[in-house]
Amino acid sequence: MFLSRLHWHDSCVASGCNYLNTAGFVRVPVSSVTNATLRPGTYMLDMARGPSALNVHMTVAKSFAVGTARRLQIRVEAFNVLNRQNYNSPELRVNNVDFGRITGASGSRTFQLGGRLTF
Repeated sequence: MFLSRLHWHDSCVASGCNYLNTAGFVRVPVSSVTNATLRPGTYMLDMARGPSALNVHMTVAKSFAVGTARRLQIRVEAFNVLNRQNYNSPELRVNNVDFGRITGASGSRTFQLGGRLTF
């Protein structure tokens, strides 16, 4: 079996991106009656991996004295600070029409604001 990657960012369309060279895979023949495979194949579901992911999260917090026995903490949390698009893993089921394609990505940068009053 031959696993090679395409430059998948160059082969993207609205429905997804080609990630695996599907010409390097051959489908195992199946029975027309039972749809069961006629012989074992050499491909295992975990043989190929998707693109790497990078998430950077950040929290900034500041505490203030409010009176003598109380404290107020204000915090801002940012998720995916770099706003990097992390692509999902490609479809790895050989019999699927989207085999070798990445059809989605994770969300964008988000912020969360919080406060805590301790007394």
